[in-house]
Amino acid sequence: MSHTWGCGPWENDTALDWLSRLASAHPPEIVLLEPLETVFNTPNDELMLFDCESALAAASLVAAHADAYVDEVPFEARRWVLGRSTEPSVEVLQLALRAVEKVLEESELRFNWELTAKFGDWYNEVDNLRTRIELFLAMHLTPNP
Repeated sequence: MSHTWGCGPWENDTALDWLSRLASAHPPEIVLLEPLETVFNTPNDELMLFDCESALAAASLVAAHADAYVDEVPFEARRWVLGRSTEPSVEVLQLALRAVEKVLEESELRFNWELTAKFGDWYNEVDNLRTRIELFLAMHLTPNP
């Protein structure tokens, strides 16, 4: 794993490097979608550790953008979320969800965490992220009465 100090999506160097790229990108949406698309489009047995870490950070940012819960994202990410005028599209939410599911299902990142005593903590963190995205998607895909 990259230099990691916790189980959360932002607690590794890869995620913070990715956030730095996002903060300086114009338009930032390209950098936001890149790791999600990479994970989604790459066969599980070819998923690289850093791609998974970047995708989880991107998915966390999408979730924070969707539900406005920014307490768990770094300051620079909060600024990015709070600076958006519209919610993420259903398509972006679905892509984020698929990427998170793929990392949880079978990936080099999951394998590396399985070798540690903190696997359960990591799994719970990522599963919580998946649940947040699923809930927001369910609200937007459910027809209004």
